[in-house]
Amino acid sequence: MRGVSEVVFESGQPLCIDNTNPLFPSPKRKREDRYSLSFPVRDVNARVIGVLNLNRVDAPFTSEDIAVAEKLASAIALLVEENILRRNREKLLLVFSEIVNLFEGKDYLAEEKLVFAKIFAAVRMFLGIEQGAVFKLSPRRPYLAFRENWPRYLNFNDLGLKSETIPSERARVLDISWKGRERKLLLLPIVSDLGWRFLFTAFLNRDLEILEHLVLSMIAQLGKSCLDNVLLFRRNERLVQERERNELARELHDGLAQILASSQLYLHFLKNNTPQHDGDLWQEILDKLDYLTRMGIEESRFILSELAGKPVSALRLKSDLDSIINVFSYPGITIHREVTMGVRSVSFRIYRVITSVVREALSNVIRHSQAKNVWITLYDDAQFLYLSIKDDGKGLERGVSMQQAESGHFGIYNMRNRVKLARGRLRLVSSPKKGVTIEAKIPLE
Repeated sequence: MRGVSEVVFESGQPLCIDNTNPLFPSPKRKREDRYSLSFPVRDVNARVIGVLNLNRVDAPFTSEDIAVAEKLASAIALLVEENILRRNREKLLLVFSEIVNLFEGKDYLAEEKLVFAKIFAAVRMFLGIEQGAVFKLSPRRPYLAFRENWPRYLNFNDLGLKSETIPSERARVLDISWKGRERKLLLLPIVSDLGWRFLFTAFLNRDLEILEHLVLSMIAQLGKSCLDNVLLFRRNERLVQERERNELARELHDGLAQILASSQLYLHFLKNNTPQHDGDLWQEILDKLDYLTRMGIEESRFILSELAGKPVSALRLKSDLDSIINVFSYPGITIHREVTMGVRSVSFRIYRVITSVVREALSNVIRHSQAKNVWITLYDDAQFLYLSIKDDGKGLERGVSMQQAESGHFGIYNMRNRVKLARGRLRLVSSPKKGVTIEAKIPLE
């Protein structure tokens, strides 16, 4: 048999257990000297969130008592609603701060997929989604530009979306049918002023509230700004490449081309003359050709060095690592370092990878780990460069896999990509209350 509170909660109607009171249903009392009154407590949307139970033994409830109980139930509902709103505001501020931090930095400039991954991570952090995709709304045919845990064969046409159903500005939740199931699909347009038009989609289990619309609009604006930066960066990169090509052409024309042209003239002279005509002149021309050849080799080496990036000395790498460590030396955190370099220099690319990984790892330690100590170790064995960054912080939460940590944390994702571009490998090890260890192995050649 169901209890009184359960009956009131499900029916949403007040219940008075009092045979003499005609205002409410009157089930049989278990004891003649007990009287009870139960009122549903409703939120601002008229949803029942609890039940107020009042009991007395001296006399039945009067109409005045019932009116007071009703006001009391309304007051309790307001207090509960205020407490929920306060906690939601605190949660919203925390999520808002994390989302803003997520879009900081310039690591996304390499390609727009990194921006989409940030947008997915932000929406998942806010709404708890598990699947997401981004479609590029090209004039001819929309196509999939990014997906995370998205069904492999679920494309734009399968969603049944039409141009009139796609929002142009704010987020929208659309009811669709897929595989015989009714689903709610989030549509978040990301439209750039520079010509980009994308649509972020994700499955939800409910409609959006007003505050959620506002936060999603903020995420879309952050994504839009990042995409604009990507496009501007690419345009600027093309201009830089064009300028570099012009500079290289100038170097070739003024240097190597002139050397080769001079060599061709001397070779033409030797072809049409023999040593018997003027032996001393022949020797002088051969000496000049030898000099021009050496000069051409040096010029070629200089150009190739510029194209490949000049190597960085081990001393410079140590000095720059010390500078990075000093920047991230915060009160309460002790950073221990051990740098032992056998090689005299490393390529500029490896230099960038090492400094970037150390900078990102220390940033993560300060923001997330609650660590007191960090140990940084860097050494080589003439074939590989080994980097280890370890802290004694709180580590990853129990039940969180490495894949989940990487997909929800952009610093780890970027570190792994940087090491991979240098043909290296990165490993992350962590457990609750045992800190995080990041290890990288990068070939020197």
